[in-house]
Amino acid sequence: MLPSQPRSGLGSRHRTGGCLEHEDVCAARVTGAVRARVVQGAAVVDGRRTSRDRGGHRLRRIDPVGGKTADLDTERYGVDYELDDSGRCPVPDATFDGVLSTQVLEHVTEPDAYLREAYRILRPGGRLVLSTHGVWEDHGSQDLWRWTADGLALFACRAGFIDVGVRRLTGDARALLLLLRRYGRDGAWPAGGVVGTLPRLARWWDQRRPAAFDKYADRHLPPPTGHELFYLAILVEARRPDAG
Repeated sequence: MLPSQPRSGLGSRHRTGGCLEHEDVCAARVTGAVRARVVQGAAVVDGRRTSRDRGGHRLRRIDPVGGKTADLDTERYGVDYELDDSGRCPVPDATFDGVLSTQVLEHVTEPDAYLREAYRILRPGGRLVLSTHGVWEDHGSQDLWRWTADGLALFACRAGFIDVGVRRLTGDARALLLLLRRYGRDGAWPAGGVVGTLPRLARWWDQRRPAAFDKYADRHLPPPTGHELFYLAILVEARRPDAG
């Protein structure tokens, strides 16, 4: 979907270095509509058959940058649409069966307008699948928002969506383990003491057995409950009403 301000990185894989589950979750959520690799950026699902069908549906990519930054190669990333200066997608109302937006909303100047535009281009009954950050570091050229699960659900409802469901991703102990792994790589830690030793040990472990963190988390940490209080990402699923 479509931020109203420039945003780089459409088409890049979103991987944080282990334990983050939202990429696989997003892929599972849209499997019923289209089988495609989940990318960081925006896409829409067109149910009408074309020569580029995937399982009877076509995945079309939207350029969230609107052609305003020179570092986005629209041919390379196969962009089908670019936004105008107001953040509007150049398609009629009720054009698509689905909107998939991964890790874009935190970069959008006006999240309400973003979600209303997603609503506008969906056909009645169409589905929105959107992920964004709960707690995460600043990133990208414009990083404006962080969300709670309840706050994101409120924004989706306010845009007109119904059947809004929110899932907390990478939470509690798993989130802390991922952050320890990620920032243990930086090396800006004291040489001794517990504060310095633990991140250095994590870095040593990560360098020699990069899959060990994920295996440890899967084996020893409890599965998600949906009630996590600390979480790195959020997935919202919603749909446009069948009429209206």
